[in-house]
Amino acid sequence: VDVIMVELGGTVGDMEGLPFLEAMRQFQLERPDGDVAFVHMTLIPYLPSSGEVKTKPTQHSVERLRGIGIQPDVLICRSTVEVDEENRRKIALFCNVRKENVIEERDVEYSIYQVPVMLMHEKTDEILAKRLGLQLGPIDLTEWNEMLERVRNPQGTVKIAVVVKYIELNDAYKSVYEALHHAGIANHLKVEVKKVSTDEIESNGVDAMLSDVQGILVPDGDGEAGTMGNMEAFRYAREKKIPFFGICQGMQCAVVEFARNVCGMDDATSQEWLEENGCDDLTNAVIVRKPKRLGSYACWLHEGTKARECYGEEMVRERHRCCFEVNPAVVETLKQNGMVVAANNPDTNLVEMVEVSDHPWFVATQSQPQFGSRPVAAKPLFRGFVEAASKVER
Repeated sequence: VDVIMVELGGTVGDMEGLPFLEAMRQFQLERPDGDVAFVHMTLIPYLPSSGEVKTKPTQHSVERLRGIGIQPDVLICRSTVEVDEENRRKIALFCNVRKENVIEERDVEYSIYQVPVMLMHEKTDEILAKRLGLQLGPIDLTEWNEMLERVRNPQGTVKIAVVVKYIELNDAYKSVYEALHHAGIANHLKVEVKKVSTDEIESNGVDAMLSDVQGILVPDGDGEAGTMGNMEAFRYAREKKIPFFGICQGMQCAVVEFARNVCGMDDATSQEWLEENGCDDLTNAVIVRKPKRLGSYACWLHEGTKARECYGEEMVRERHRCCFEVNPAVVETLKQNGMVVAANNPDTNLVEMVEVSDHPWFVATQSQPQFGSRPVAAKPLFRGFVEAASKVER
């Protein structure tokens, strides 16, 4: 049985969400009865001064949703305190939802990953299965509960700097931060993320911003802005032997930095930056434009590399979203100066991952592995990076 779950964020009535709500309304009409279930999450405010919860905001939210043409089947009620039977009956009555379908989702003690267990205790899975006519098999939460125990009782802390261009946007690199936390769980560690902007590195100096961290990660980005700060971070990690992990443009900038400061290619650059400045001379481009790769691509991991050690397999697949790649014409020069090509695409031979040979852990990948990370299944490169960083004493 194929089940599709669609999450629509925001607040009911937000202008930008209305087209999607209308699409959902029409979709339900086009499907047989019992093929669609609407789950609406609402906030139940608690007033400490009077010791009571307020259900009116939920009633108004559902009223607004019904005005659009959608009747929720299940209500998930966020609250800092217990939503008692009386308030559940009240919500059910005025929102036209069965009382057993009013689900409490109280604030959790130490991790958001406690929420699925809480929802199971509220029988949310059984309610939705009944609504959709699905047969539930046995659900084993052993692995999930073991993961929660590691979150609750980490054996240490590791401090990772994430060097980013858009530090003011909290959700801009959410998937990267989560993948780091998943890797921490896999290593029985708590990951402390230090967000560092490229502007801060350029203005305050790299040592001032990174001297207290055990690992440095540079994720994806676009354009030339901020790349000088990125490359200062790469050079610092390379020269100070600090574990480093680069992702997509993070890998591209690492290659440019290596070409300039190790290979003696002082004018090494990326075609992306040249195009921004209206230049079409690709003589010094160590990163060049190629047909865009979007989605899952195969990656051939070479024996003896840290990447191969992390994955434990010769061939893997990872998600991509890129159109700039390492210039095949400079690969031999990079290799002669100590950069290791750790992986290639088996079909095009494009460079997928690079490492630095005389470094304890310097790995960069063209892919976006963070998108496949899960709390109970950290991505191998993230797991290996956090493990390497945890061995650094600073």
